[in-house]
Amino acid sequence: MSERIIRWQANTRLGLGVNDQIVGAAVGIWPLSGLGARLVWNIDMSNNAILLDAGGETLALDFKDGKIASEVPLVLSEYKGTPTKSQQWSIILRPGYITSVADTSLVVDDKSRGVGPGNPAWAYVFNGSIAQQWRPMDPFQAAQELTDDA
Repeated sequence: MSERIIRWQANTRLGLGVNDQIVGAAVGIWPLSGLGARLVWNIDMSNNAILLDAGGETLALDFKDGKIASEVPLVLSEYKGTPTKSQQWSIILRPGYITSVADTSLVVDDKSRGVGPGNPAWAYVFNGSIAQQWRPMDPFQAAQELTDDA
């Protein structure tokens, strides 16, 4: 596993994160700098899971209620060591995108291309738009790039 910030390519000052580290917390777009959001994910390439450590508990990026479909919000769900179908995501199947392994027509998408803190992330049919483009990167590299851009 590797710790990564998942930067949104439409606005490289924003990334995929959560405001609260609990089961059911909504996944959305958050500023990469400042306080208030949890933005460092563990990407488990061998299990196709995107995980978040939450005080001794591991949570996974998931479809709300495990419903694998377009326009379903993404949330954190309990991770029991092996991902469920709805918790499996690939960052290599379609480079530059986060693709559902259970339904490869679906990718992680920033709903309505919103840029406000907490704007929801949801699953949406792949269309190649900038709202669907992500770059997993080392947290220190992301911090350096933010400093360089300032």
